[in-house]
Amino acid sequence: MKKIAIKNLYTILLLIILLSFGCTKNLEENPKSIIAPSTFYANDADFSAAINGAIRPLYSGSTHMYVTSLMTAGAEDVSSRPTAPELLMFDVFKPTTNYSFVLNYWTNYYQSIIACNDLIANLPKAKISESNKVLYEGQARYIRALSYFYLVRIFGEIP
Repeated sequence: MKKIAIKNLYTILLLIILLSFGCTKNLEENPKSIIAPSTFYANDADFSAAINGAIRPLYSGSTHMYVTSLMTAGAEDVSSRPTAPELLMFDVFKPTTNYSFVLNYWTNYYQSIIACNDLIANLPKAKISESNKVLYEGQARYIRALSYFYLVRIFGEIP
């Protein structure tokens, strides 16, 4: 028993020595791949990527999977079916977030809205042609309006 205790003591001392010498050099951070909003919106490729990023939440997870039920939410053929009682909440425009697909609608559409707002806010200082500014602003406003349309269609009045 005494040999095991001494062996454990040596192991602990060895670990302490190794750990104390392992961090002698200060960690130097020099990030080369951080994309910040202040540096991201610099050229056409960045704005094109931002538009794609704003569209992506609309086609991710259950948002895309349930898009057919969304388009007809509240319609008799979808929500009043006895085989789909969870869709009855759409008849009165009061869905609850107890269902993960409803929560995903809310989250994904607001992610898209936030991305569009960020893009629109960064357009004035961008060093791109005026015609491209108009193009990107129009696309972002359309995606944002479409997201709001879907949110109002599902939840009724929204903030």
